[in-house]
Amino acid sequence: MPTLVQIDVLVAAVAVVLIALTPFMPEFRRPRWTSTLGIFLIAVPLPSAVLLQPTFRGNTTVEHVVLFVTLLCFVTGALLLRPADDGGGEGGSSDEPPWWPEFEEAFRRYDRQVRPRGPRVRVPAWVRAGAWHG
Repeated sequence: MPTLVQIDVLVAAVAVVLIALTPFMPEFRRPRWTSTLGIFLIAVPLPSAVLLQPTFRGNTTVEHVVLFVTLLCFVTGALLLRPADDGGGEGGSSDEPPWWPEFEEAFRRYDRQVRPRGPRVRVPAWVRAGAWHG
């Protein structure tokens, strides 16, 4: 049977892995109140457990249960606060300012008007001068 310390280490490792995997979770629409709940679950249970820890002295089972519950609250809060769009994904269009597509299209139109359509060939000066005739 595992000891309480081994269980604590396992729970902490799972919590770290779950938080690290949040960017890969599928997107879903969350109500606005979930942000408030997420902040509460991160900011209140764990600091409260730390402040109340001296009252649990001598009862390691209660200490470990409180630690487990507060870590569970912390992970849940982190999942609730995960942004709806992490800015990743393909295309990267979420990083573009709203005016960028219009600007880019106008620039491409300008570029097509100014530049000749064919490939530009550079002719060396000695060829233009006729020095190659011998």
